[in-house]
Amino acid sequence: MIQFYLLAVCLNIAGGLILSADFFSEKIPFAATLRDSVQEKQSWRIIFIVLVLFTGIFKVLSVTKGDVPVVGDLLPALSLLLIGISSLSGFFAEKSDIEGSFFHRINAVLTPNNHIIGVSALVLGLLHFLFPSVLFL
Repeated sequence: MIQFYLLAVCLNIAGGLILSADFFSEKIPFAATLRDSVQEKQSWRIIFIVLVLFTGIFKVLSVTKGDVPVVGDLLPALSLLLIGISSLSGFFAEKSDIEGSFFHRINAVLTPNNHIIGVSALVLGLLHFLFPSVLFL
């Protein structure tokens, strides 16, 4: 569906900017503003996480007309799922008092690499926008 294509492009770019805001803080000041506005309110953060995960799951399951099933949008969908898992683990790690929980372990692996995940999501979002019918993009 074309709606999921638009959501995937927009959320990959926005999620990439949010996760890599520290990396892009001097070159793109809007990235830090976007990250702060999403993380400032708990409701906005939850909506962002749910929307990213929902879009990532449905991007894997739905097929755009004329595209190859599952494989056609695999990288943008996996990127969305990784953004969602990274954001969700960070959210639960902040709220949880239990050290060594599942979310703390996932967060310990993903948080140091958020800039890599963010930059790759940003690149995938832009490439997915520019080349919509390329296999894997």
